[in-house]
Amino acid sequence: MASEARAGGAEPPVSTTTGIRRLTTELTRELGIGSILLVEDDEPLRKIIARALRARGYNVVEAGTVAQGKEALRAAPPDLLISDLNLPDGNGVEVVRECKALDALRPVLVMSGTQEQDERIQAFDAGADDVVSKPVYMQELKKRVEVHDRAMRTTAALQQALRQVDNERMYAAEAVALLAHDLNNGLTVAVSNLDYLADVEAASKNAEKVDAIGTTRRALRRMATLVKNFVDIARSEDGELKPARVQTNAAEFLRTLAGIHRPRSAPIQVTCPPELEAWIDPILLERVIHNLLINATRYVDRKGHVAMTGEIVDGEASPVLVIRIMNTGPVITPELRAGLFAKYRKGTDRKSQSGMGLYFCRLACEAHGGSIAVVDVPDYQTCFEIRLPSRRPQVEATAVRPA
Repeated sequence: MASEARAGGAEPPVSTTTGIRRLTTELTRELGIGSILLVEDDEPLRKIIARALRARGYNVVEAGTVAQGKEALRAAPPDLLISDLNLPDGNGVEVVRECKALDALRPVLVMSGTQEQDERIQAFDAGADDVVSKPVYMQELKKRVEVHDRAMRTTAALQQALRQVDNERMYAAEAVALLAHDLNNGLTVAVSNLDYLADVEAASKNAEKVDAIGTTRRALRRMATLVKNFVDIARSEDGELKPARVQTNAAEFLRTLAGIHRPRSAPIQVTCPPELEAWIDPILLERVIHNLLINATRYVDRKGHVAMTGEIVDGEASPVLVIRIMNTGPVITPELRAGLFAKYRKGTDRKSQSGMGLYFCRLACEAHGGSIAVVDVPDYQTCFEIRLPSRRPQVEATAVRPA
């Protein structure tokens, strides 16, 4: 095959300045193209191309046949393959396929001396990323190599950044878990001590102290719920939150939770059958109810009230436990309802919190195979409705809770 490099395509002798530039390039090319395999049977053309690329700081390995190209690929995989298609012992497409089989992400640039579209399409089908026409314009070839170099650097930099993000996320998750563990231990001790003080002060009939202790207990329980929410949100997003369902008297469960919260108005009214039984994770669902009751009591003034109901209804496949928590506070607008259970979604008023509580409620209900939504009911401005399968699951996964 006759030499097809254009006149003036040969590179000038390498000067001292060029040599320093080349060394700097090689030292900084940790994430880009460092080595190139050049497969071309026309030796004069191959030497011109190789010399031009070496002057740019690339390490170039030369091959003249399909067999030599495949052998070079296996011996020392390059960062970039440049291959002619018409080789003496076969089609360069074979080298392209071999290259992509070894590393699908390795860029491949094909040189084609024909204008036939079928040959170019065949090269692309084999995995080629770029095609250069012959006769070869050296400046164009070098620029195309630079394009692949930049793309590889960008890809490598993004991969490194993603690895760093994953590492930081892992460290952050570990730090949050340790912090949550320590906070939860401290809050548990504090609540236990307050329970003891409540019993002592109840005997003394000091209403003011009893009320102060009760307020502090509720505040600490809310803090403990928030800490556990953060941990379980992370576990749920990783697919590790598995409800530990047990048969539970839901009526007693709901009344107990209602007694912990004290709205500024009348006590929370609970309406449900006394023998309301369901298979739920009481620890997980307790935090869901706490979150919703905290929201309900926050938005109710002294003239309003909060109510909670529970019942079993027929579902499409099996009976469903339906829990409703209602209040006479402000109406949730349709605009806010649309993304109410999204992560970090907050309301527009000053009472809105971090936006994590309702997100956790959604994740916990979905982990149960159920749902949570805002529905319209008579006599109440806001109603959160929880729907959960009430029967025992056929295959019960073992739940592992953090200490």
